[in-house]
Amino acid sequence: MKLRVLMAVLMTVAPLPVAGQGFGLGAHAGFNGFGADAGVALNSRVVLRGGVSVVPDDYFLTSLLPADVSGVDYQVLLPQRTLRLGLDLHILGPVRLMGGVIHRGQDLIAEATVTQSIDLGGTTYTQSGTVQATLDQNSLMPYGGIGFGNLSSGFGLYMDIGLAYSSEAAVVMNASGELAAAPGIDDALQREADEFLSDAPAILKHLYPMLQIGLKFGM
Repeated sequence: MKLRVLMAVLMTVAPLPVAGQGFGLGAHAGFNGFGADAGVALNSRVVLRGGVSVVPDDYFLTSLLPADVSGVDYQVLLPQRTLRLGLDLHILGPVRLMGGVIHRGQDLIAEATVTQSIDLGGTTYTQSGTVQATLDQNSLMPYGGIGFGNLSSGFGLYMDIGLAYSSEAAVVMNASGELAAAPGIDDALQREADEFLSDAPAILKHLYPMLQIGLKFGM
């Protein structure tokens, strides 16, 4: 609902003759999956952007994102769908600044399957099950970054590099299967969650990376 309201406001304040300024479409791949973008030039420097990204099953990028904590290998599960709406400000040739909001249907999750034993918060458990660490953030987040390529004109490549910010963020861990009933598991999971970010600045849990490269066709 918030995203639809924001889109309506942006379209209301956009000048009426935007169709003559330039329009483009793009297809991309990146941290948020495969997807498509559309851009409408509001003037010679400002482009209104919208896009959607979807992460398919067995997405190739997840295998490149190992998460090892206390010797446990976690598989990273990316949010399945991400929507984006914002503005591009072209400052120098193909270089542009970008800003807006993203909406994610799910949080970032790291998951480990326990078949023999696992160390959680300094305690070893031999029960089988699954452990999940969720980076619990806002579903709607503002973002900013830098990009290359004008989506609303020409044919070629474009790239977006940025960060989204969540005002509320926490690492939440839970267990399932036999492991969920093990003595002291809740305290051990809390210690393990604290260890996830113990060696990194606390601000990192409030950030969400944005990186994608694509092929555009503008008119």
